[in-house]
Amino acid sequence: ELKIEEVYLSSGDEVEEGTPILKLTDESVEAARRELEQKSVQASLDYRQQLLDSEEEKITAKQTYDTSMTKGTYASYTYEESLKKYADKISDLQEQVEEAQELVNEYTDSVENDYYYSYYEVAEKKEEFEKSFAALMQLYEDWDIPGLEDHYRTTAGSSSSASGQSVSSGQSGSSGQQAAGGGQAGSGAGLTSENNYTKLTVYNLLDEEVQENEKIYDQAAEDYEAAKKKAESSLAQAQSNLKLLNTQLEEAQIAYDKQQVSSQSDYDAAAAESSSAQEVYEAELSRIEEETSVAFNEKEEARENLQEFEDTIGDGCLYTQSAGTVMMVGVRAESAISGNSMVLAYSNPETVTVTASVD
Repeated sequence: ELKIEEVYLSSGDEVEEGTPILKLTDESVEAARRELEQKSVQASLDYRQQLLDSEEEKITAKQTYDTSMTKGTYASYTYEESLKKYADKISDLQEQVEEAQELVNEYTDSVENDYYYSYYEVAEKKEEFEKSFAALMQLYEDWDIPGLEDHYRTTAGSSSSASGQSVSSGQSGSSGQQAAGGGQAGSGAGLTSENNYTKLTVYNLLDEEVQENEKIYDQAAEDYEAAKKKAESSLAQAQSNLKLLNTQLEEAQIAYDKQQVSSQSDYDAAAAESSSAQEVYEAELSRIEEETSVAFNEKEEARENLQEFEDTIGDGCLYTQSAGTVMMVGVRAESAISGNSMVLAYSNPETVTVTASVD
């Protein structure tokens, strides 16, 4: 608003172009000038800032465009790469499961088929022991050697289980040796003849063979039992490990499936972004140009407003734009006018047409 200090014209006055119509107060003119100058300066600054922002936004838009195109180009590779470590883990676990299953099968076969019984030749060594023991016992039947009867009875009594799974003849062997020794020492007991001495020697050799075979058989039986227990324990451990690996394999497969869904979503998004990248880029450039154009127009408008103000009422007075007769004055002193106020109405002879009608 501009405040009027004085009005110079009234209705009916004849005026020339450039005749003062009214005078505005200096305060209101100066306030209007400052406001228009500030708007002009601010619009210029906004335009310069918009130029800087637009360049930055163009660079960002180009980078976004390039990134989108790159993602689209490598979307398939990225998809495969995101699943690779999950697939590798599944493959590794599958190999471990196969190896663990083979181990379980091996231990199961060894336990069910009593592999270590054959491996340690328990039956064969038992048979060797029993054969030698039976041969020793046969001596007592075939040779009637004085001094061996007591030993025979002792041995037969302690070794009556020779046909069982485990036979202990350590006691019989030692007693046999003692009996043999006693036979050698007791020449009066009928053991001093050369024939009897030979038989005792054979007996002692056979007795030693029995003891050796017994040791071999006992050791084989002991090794068999230890190996069997170890195989059973190893089978249980292998079965537990196989179960654990199968669980891990299932978890790895679930993780792979989840990642596949996520990767597929990323792949689809990258492909869609790539396909629309050009359109988005062009739309972004259009928006930047439009915003820059708006800022430029606002700058020009503010500058033109200031210039128009200076041209129209820069000295504080409002002037007629052409000659004519004042028809009406729409303002008065100490009132205010704005951009839409009607100040003065006057006729211009150059633009007036008189039409006469006669009969």
